[in-house]
Amino acid sequence: MKKTSFFLFLILFFNTICFSQEDVTLERLSIFIDKNNTTYENIKKEKFKITSSNHLNFGFNNKIDIWVKLELLNKSEKLETRILELDNPLLEELILYSSNNTFLKSGMLNITKSRDKINPTFKVNIDANSKKIYFMKVSNNTTALQFSCLLYTSDAA
Repeated sequence: MKKTSFFLFLILFFNTICFSQEDVTLERLSIFIDKNNTTYENIKKEKFKITSSNHLNFGFNNKIDIWVKLELLNKSEKLETRILELDNPLLEELILYSSNNTFLKSGMLNITKSRDKINPTFKVNIDANSKKIYFMKVSNNTTALQFSCLLYTSDAA
């Protein structure tokens, strides 16, 4: 009897792990190291390097900007809103560009009164059953250029 219960537990456990998926996922994270202050229009033509980690660390380097290409996938049947957070409160300037050429700013140099988190965040929308690509420029001149990209649901979203 104990073996049967344990076996059923294992089946349920692995079933939960294998089949419970988020509706919206960060499918791919790619980077481009920019030494020439490339514009958004030109960065879309550049070749980005896919990274296997969502934690990026470039140390103390004020001679570069990092462009991050984020590919978000929405597998649900409805428009989804998520929060994109970078886990370094000392990042100075972040600009998030959407495919429709709109942009949002965050970071130490762009703190608004409505900001409710210590880390820089952006609210992103992804249409039903679609993939959306965002480009984000990250600049830091006085502290280490390191961060992780986090994507989550917010009750206030």
